[in-house]
Amino acid sequence: MAAATRRWSLLSAGITLVALIPAILLLLCSRSLAGNTLTQGGPGLNSSTVLVSPNGLFSLGFRRIPAGESNGSSYLGIGYNNDTKFIFWIANPDSPIPSGSSGELALDGNGTLKLTHSGGRGAVVLYSSNSRRERRLSAVLEDTGCFSLLDADGNPLWQSFDSPADFWLQGMKLGAVNGGGNRKLTSWLKNSVPAPGAFTLEWDPTAGKEELVMKRLSPSSMDLLNSSIKA
Repeated sequence: MAAATRRWSLLSAGITLVALIPAILLLLCSRSLAGNTLTQGGPGLNSSTVLVSPNGLFSLGFRRIPAGESNGSSYLGIGYNNDTKFIFWIANPDSPIPSGSSGELALDGNGTLKLTHSGGRGAVVLYSSNSRRERRLSAVLEDTGCFSLLDADGNPLWQSFDSPADFWLQGMKLGAVNGGGNRKLTSWLKNSVPAPGAFTLEWDPTAGKEELVMKRLSPSSMDLLNSSIKA
């Protein structure tokens, strides 16, 4: 009788463990999906993981365009966490990841934030450190929807808000970037092609002017046809 009781206890324990396996796997997956930070030299972001902002509103991950098409190209983008069809910002608009290839975003030990994929084409470098002494860097998806590379003191070295796509989120700015560059909104080439299109919205860089300028690239003459909105 005692032996039978022990066998039943072991069997019950086995059934309980088997029942818990899905919950354990779900917990592990939720941990990998709930973080908002990549650390220097740590694991990268791949097609099976995403970064989620602390408020749960935004996510950064690999998304197919057109959305839902298994044969569509993949892009690393930021959008609403509960709507993968809408993308605010794309890291690789000119370098789509072809169907069948897997991408990875990593912050390597040298402080380089780059996007690579198994298709073998060159990496898309978002930030490359000029100093070998930069350590303890982190790449963080913030509550604003901005993806930022921060130094050990929390100062931004690079951020997605400095290279916006076609969408203006609260907290974004247009105009010159410290260290060079110009923040501007750029339309997509087509609804299914996020490469730069024919329209931009930007501040006029002419000294003394405060104008928001919309530029259109004429397909026939390749001239810029400008219209301005006074600030």
